[in-house]
Amino acid sequence: MKATLANRRLRAAKWHLPFVLFLLGVPQHASAGRVCSINHAYPEVTHLDVVDGQLVASLGDYFRTKPPPEPWPIQLVLGDNDEWTRADRSVPTAFTPPHRREQCMEAPLDIQWLKYHYVDPSPANGFEQEINVCTTHGNDSWGGISFYGGEGGWGIGGLVRKDLTTDEVEYHRPPALEDYSVSEIQYYDDQLWIGTTFNGECTGPKNGFGLKRYDLAWGEEHNIIRDVPEVCGFAVRKFAVFDGDLWVATDLGLARSTKTRKGKLKWQNYVPDLSDERKMRPVECADLYEELLRSPRIATDTAFDMGYAFEDLWRQLSDLRPGFASQYLRRLHEHEPAVEPRY
Repeated sequence: MKATLANRRLRAAKWHLPFVLFLLGVPQHASAGRVCSINHAYPEVTHLDVVDGQLVASLGDYFRTKPPPEPWPIQLVLGDNDEWTRADRSVPTAFTPPHRREQCMEAPLDIQWLKYHYVDPSPANGFEQEINVCTTHGNDSWGGISFYGGEGGWGIGGLVRKDLTTDEVEYHRPPALEDYSVSEIQYYDDQLWIGTTFNGECTGPKNGFGLKRYDLAWGEEHNIIRDVPEVCGFAVRKFAVFDGDLWVATDLGLARSTKTRKGKLKWQNYVPDLSDERKMRPVECADLYEELLRSPRIATDTAFDMGYAFEDLWRQLSDLRPGFASQYLRRLHEHEPAVEPRY
């Protein structure tokens, strides 16, 4: 770990270039106009909110039928018998874009930990840290660390626990979070559910690295972050706990976790589909991935210098769902499936 953080410090030593640009009057983040993702090519749910006792899902640009600006985003409302209906008017929600969020927790830097790993957290060294997403359970408030990782800025990801009765603060630095910013966080079933991203020199909704979970019952000292491949999406847009279930809005739709009689969690994924009478169509992840790969739209939609959405999707599948990617290529070339495929 020390070598990794030392290398990160060496990379961060490039801070002198933004300082020179500042003296010359040149904006530090010169490529900030570049988009972060081809979000209009994916059937994403951009936001979840509970309004007047009903769960409201706001859909992304993929579903817009009119050129922008439309008067309001398309919204689906969960009613009785788990039936979704389309709202005929704008439903006010509490959505705040990530780049406009204010810090929800202030915490002193864990100087001792940083110095132990030979990290200089001084502003002159480009170190940044913000806590813009929080979740509370009992007397504890948990915050997710985010930082700017473009040229001239860096940080170390992780979690912060604050005791609301004593204001005592503890840092948790699971290795799986150190290089990423926490974009969303939610306490549910004695676990922290976490969305991660990388904040670099681009704008708009960012790509993600799949849903993560931090099992508090397992013991915080283990510092183990686990992937949740049962949820299809890669970029977590929003969490909501509604009627005892955990809902996750992602770039590929919606996922719902319910507790079985034995206390285990069971996941069901949905993709918004306005041509389907159910509006939220139940899907299996492997079927959804293949459906998207076959879609003519995924092969033609693009954004600035990111290339086509097909390549963007395949990169994410290869990196985050290697089991699916392997099985998909095997079927494509008429090979026998691998033993015990893991999606």
